[in-house]
Amino acid sequence: MTAGTLNLANTTTVTGPTNVTGTLAHTTATGTRTFTGAVTINAGGTWNEAAAAAISFGNNLSNSGTFTSSTGTHTFTAATASLLGSQPIAFGTGTVTANNLTVNKTAGVLTTTNGILNVNGNLIVTLGTLNLANAATVTGTTSITGSSVTRR
Repeated sequence: MTAGTLNLANTTTVTGPTNVTGTLAHTTATGTRTFTGAVTINAGGTWNEAAAAAISFGNNLSNSGTFTSSTGTHTFTAATASLLGSQPIAFGTGTVTANNLTVNKTAGVLTTTNGILNVNGNLIVTLGTLNLANAATVTGTTSITGSSVTRR
């Protein structure tokens, strides 16, 4: 999507990579949004969750634009998912679940703003800051190098 606005209001599955340069808006909580490929929010792009829809990421999430999350559940289904990009990724009060999660932000902050983070494997923070505002459960190894993890 290179310009304009795409409103998603029902169950949607996108196979392959998703590149957002315009606005991708989740306008209702109805149904699940599934993205099987990497999701990239480019500079100037906007991901806006106006409603608490359940969203499933099958690969990496990269934000170099604007990422506005709702209180919906965010699930990363890949064996290993990475959070990337030069801008913050802030999740709302819903639960964020991943198998193995890597935070490798060149700038910005990953925040689970009142939500719960469940990692059913390893949590690796290589660059950037991971702010945990609520409970976090990691069943594997936690590795922090060149960055920080804070509990607010």
